[in-house]
Amino acid sequence: FNFNCPTYSLSSTTSSNICSGSDAIITLAGGAGLPDGSYVVTYTRTINSVTITDSVTQTASGGSMTLTFSGLTAGTYNYTITRLRSGNNDQFGCFNSISLNNTTTFTVNPTPNAGTINGASILCAGTNLDTLTLTGSVGTIQWVDCNGYSPIAGATDSIFLIPYPGNFAAIVNTGSCTDTTSCTFMSGIDNLSYA
Repeated sequence: FNFNCPTYSLSSTTSSNICSGSDAIITLAGGAGLPDGSYVVTYTRTINSVTITDSVTQTASGGSMTLTFSGLTAGTYNYTITRLRSGNNDQFGCFNSISLNNTTTFTVNPTPNAGTINGASILCAGTNLDTLTLTGSVGTIQWVDCNGYSPIAGATDSIFLIPYPGNFAAIVNTGSCTDTTSCTFMSGIDNLSYA
């Protein structure tokens, strides 16, 4: 009895940027080149010019499979799939090297820290000189009105000049990752107009 091993191949290897603390998902697509079944997937991973080689066991279904990687620190990662093997070992399984459509790069963005808002709780009527200060934040800042969380134009510094009474918060971003402070209520004095 002779059995001819299929030739495994990939048509794409894809991933997406993630936030630190999230799982990285790499999707391998191969169509007919990736028949249903269990595989040992050998890959290289490069970050900060350091490359390691490792393998993971995963199941393909419908011509594709996903690989999940946890605990990655912030940085840019390059994964290259180098080999696919089905069966228990090389002697009793099918395998071949992969050299096309086998690389993906993604970024693990650091988790932002929104920090803490400090400042007065009363806005004096007829002025817009009272401020809120954001301390301990890591990332880019956008102050928002908590009524709908709409951005306040030009309010991107750690010191926020309060334009009117209301609830305000800061949204802090690093890449596609966000963190938001709790809302701080600023009341006004009397029912006078505000500049």
